[in-house]
This record gives sequence, C-alpha cells and structure tokens, in this order.
Amino acid sequence: MVWVSVLGAGLLLGLGILIPAPRLEIGPSGIAQIVLWRTTRLAWPDVHEFRPSRGLVGFDYTSPPPKGMALRRLNAAVAGVEGALQPGWEMGPQALADLLNQARAHWLAAAAGSGASGFGTQPPATGGALN
Repeated sequence: MVWVSVLGAGLLLGLGILIPAPRLEIGPSGIAQIVLWRTTRLAWPDVHEFRPSRGLVGFDYTSPPPKGMALRRLNAAVAGVEGALQPGWEMGPQALADLLNQARAHWLAAAAGSGASGFGTQPPATGGALN
C-alpha cells in the first residue's frame, strides 16, 4: 500500500512539473494570455479599455466580432465587460488594468508615429510577462 501512495505522489509531482504556469505577455502588438496550452491574443487596436470588474481585469472590444456577439452581450450584462483576463495574476486588477492601459496607449501612439504616450521610448517595466 505504501508503494501506491508513493506512486500517486510521484504522478502528482510529475503533473505539476508538466503543467506550465499561466503567463501574460505584453508587447508592441498587444497581449497574449497563455493558460495551460491555450493562447489567447488581443491586439491593442481591438481593445477599448481595461478595467477591474468583479475581481478580474475586464475589457470591451472596439468593434463587433463576426461571431460570438451573444456571449459578449451576456458577459456585459453580467459582469459589465465584454471580456476578461484570467484571475490570479501577481498584480491586483486595478494595477494590472492601469499597466495594460498605459502599454496600449504607448504602443498605439508609437504605431501612429506620435510621441504622445505615457512612457518615454521604453515599454512598461514588467519584464514582458506576468505569472
């Protein structure tokens, strides 16, 4: 019976090593949320504004999508936002929403060739990814 416990513990430890930690990558083209083996990308021009909503970082889209509008309407009715990032990042929802809004403004201004952004010439100091 002891070997069954040891084998079970080994399997759990092995799964813990194989399952990657969630990541949020912030870059010039937008953000990528990587959870397990699924990546969700949001381009800066596609997102209107990030804001805290019910303990999450929520956002609205700038234009209606070709599909999925019913789900976005339901999300907006229930949570007040059309979409949301996964919870549990190292930063609180307000701080992360502020950072994402600053990054969005910076890189949209840089893409437009304008110097009017919330930063100098450098992107936000996050190291590029949040766990």
